[in-house]
Amino acid sequence: MNRFDVILSTDRSLMTNHHGKEFLGFGTTMPVILPRKFLQWLFCPPMKHDNGIVWQAPYGLRRIEARLVHDGINAAVVDPDYVPKYIEEGAKVLIIRHHDWFGLNPPTTTWTAFIDKEPLNAILFREFIESVCRLKDKYDFKIIVTGPAVWQWLHMYDLIDRYSIDVIVDSNGDREEIVVSRVVKRILEGREVPSYIKMGIKDNLTLDKLVPILHASVNGLIEIGRGCPRKCAFCSVGSRPVRWYPLDFIEKEIQVNVREGVNHGILSCTDVLLYGSDTVIPNENAVIKLHILAKKYWKQVGWSHCTLAAAIANKKLIDTLAEILIDGEYQKFIGVEVGVESGSVKLMRKHMPAKSKPFPIEKWPEIVEEAFSLFHEHNIIPAATIIVGLPEEDEDDVKATVELIKRLRPYRSLIVPMFFVPMGPSRLGREEWFRKIKPYHVELLMACLDHALYWAEKLIEDYMNDKKFLIIKKALKWFIGKVKSSRNLIEKKLKEIAESNYG
Repeated sequence: MNRFDVILSTDRSLMTNHHGKEFLGFGTTMPVILPRKFLQWLFCPPMKHDNGIVWQAPYGLRRIEARLVHDGINAAVVDPDYVPKYIEEGAKVLIIRHHDWFGLNPPTTTWTAFIDKEPLNAILFREFIESVCRLKDKYDFKIIVTGPAVWQWLHMYDLIDRYSIDVIVDSNGDREEIVVSRVVKRILEGREVPSYIKMGIKDNLTLDKLVPILHASVNGLIEIGRGCPRKCAFCSVGSRPVRWYPLDFIEKEIQVNVREGVNHGILSCTDVLLYGSDTVIPNENAVIKLHILAKKYWKQVGWSHCTLAAAIANKKLIDTLAEILIDGEYQKFIGVEVGVESGSVKLMRKHMPAKSKPFPIEKWPEIVEEAFSLFHEHNIIPAATIIVGLPEEDEDDVKATVELIKRLRPYRSLIVPMFFVPMGPSRLGREEWFRKIKPYHVELLMACLDHALYWAEKLIEDYMNDKKFLIIKKALKWFIGKVKSSRNLIEKKLKEIAESNYG
């Protein structure tokens, strides 16, 4: 076993490649309502590793690892089960990064509003951090926590001491890696470090100082840029300045993944269709070059996110991208997460007026339906989010959203309700959490469920069309069957919850 001065890790909900199917990762946000071993096998199986050195790792950890090594620090990302062994071998710093430490983010909070069971991701993190804390009595090492969700530690302040956290790096910019590296250097030199470090959203590195990852990321996910021009009030990402990584940087990170055996990948940013653009209008030439590059190396290319308005702003571009990516042999569809958020023009105008640009916000419901139709025609499958409980939401707003969801039934997609969470540095970060549904929310939640049940089996066939996924596909279909048979019971339970909240 090699010795490292610094190790990076996280719990099993993230240190996995979800059988090579990124979308299965959402299953880790479920409460443990089925046997835990079954849920872990289905949604977060162990990562392949060599003596604890993992094959793939979350992209954020890979970026920090690359910066540390670049700065001359002996560091590696390790499997959570091997963290004790590497600390025993002399590691002086453990860096942990997470998206949802305590199950406070959507969609986890949506599940737990109805089901009095702890979510799987929160259980896995708690068990991991407790196992690490037990080592503190015997070994001299420091724990650094970092990443976009560290705001959760400020909501769970007592756990900072309970879990022996030494340093919190709170970043909403891309200086995270270099600041973590500087903190690590001070620790290794035996110098004092602050227990909390906050970086502003504009504390960004120049592009020439970015360091590409050294090893494969989970399912080949790589960033192509950061920030968003639409600046929705509920979202912290929109507060970042927009910056796009150059193609040569992106190519290096794709090559790293391919070299280590990851022949598919995900282009990640807030809106893939705006790559290279300074506005909300796609830069057609830049986006096409990006996709030709990605398809040159990867058999399958996915998108993390895109906006519906950008798709409608250049329909011809969607035609071209589908022709580039969907070859009928290795790739038959494109998966992407999109934000519908609400069917209420009032709420859209209040909290996200630029969501529809370059079109007027009054056209938002029409934009959504037109984009879904366009995607359906081109085998682009959106997983759409709906925000339930936005500030100032009323019954008419919810009804408008229900009507929009029903209009989307003909289009291949998933629609996922997310309870409003005042996340970190967003403009709505000090608003009240949405925790209690009202009777009129039941119709909205059931509309989302009915839409999912209508498309679920077809989507599973598309998503799991390789024979190697036969057992997983059967397990997912069994789960969907259980939900279908419980559909009326679920509705009854939701009504009871709503009536108890406001009866």
